[in-house]
Amino acid sequence: MSHPVVELCNLCKSYGSLEVTANVSLTVQPGEIHALIGPNGAGKSTLIKQIVGEALPDSGRVLLDGRDVTSWGMAKRARAGVGRIFQISSVLPAFTVLQNVVLAVQGREQRVYGFWKQALSFHNSCDDAMDVLEQLGLHQRCEVLAGNLSHGERRRLELAMAMALRPKIYLLDEPMAGIGSEGTQDMLSLIASLRTRAPVLLVEHDMDAVFSLADRISVLDYGHLLMTGTPDEVRGNEQVLSAYLGDDGMPTSTQGVV
Repeated sequence: MSHPVVELCNLCKSYGSLEVTANVSLTVQPGEIHALIGPNGAGKSTLIKQIVGEALPDSGRVLLDGRDVTSWGMAKRARAGVGRIFQISSVLPAFTVLQNVVLAVQGREQRVYGFWKQALSFHNSCDDAMDVLEQLGLHQRCEVLAGNLSHGERRRLELAMAMALRPKIYLLDEPMAGIGSEGTQDMLSLIASLRTRAPVLLVEHDMDAVFSLADRISVLDYGHLLMTGTPDEVRGNEQVLSAYLGDDGMPTSTQGVV
């Protein structure tokens, strides 16, 4: 059996007297969509920050493809293959759609340009970027400023930027937020297709999306991991129903992620 792409080993994180990650261990396996759910204040965003290197755990380890990356910062982890889509849009609004993706390509390749190589390198980056934009149906919008895109198009652009990094794992923080029912269906299809490239760790409050996409679901509650299981196992777990899901299998609170 292949080893996990991401493995969290007994992670602990506190801010003062507040324990936000309490001895959490979980894995993200190759080819899977793994959802992370829990009520407001459960510690989901803090856990994601520890995976990407935005916050370092007080104890425990983060493994990426078997390598211990616990002490690495965000930039080094991104170059090693951690691709993240933020809850709040992270595109550069004054740059065009193409320029945003080109920057992601160049970041992936860590290019440092000499004067004579700059034009050729930029041309190659543009070709790579356009390939990604065509896959996401954004190629005809390549010269539009990112700030002029609709919210749904921005989310698609963020996904294009993540794909351009060719990551080993996609970390998606509420990708469906604010895009409406039609945009949600498009995003569901795109996320489902990502698993052929790399596994996905999904933080999302839309339970219809979570249960339709996820192979496994991990449930957090006040920093503690209640369980990890299939969607059916999660729906049938009395502790999860009491802490987060109502009798109908839907969350008792749809507030923001913490």
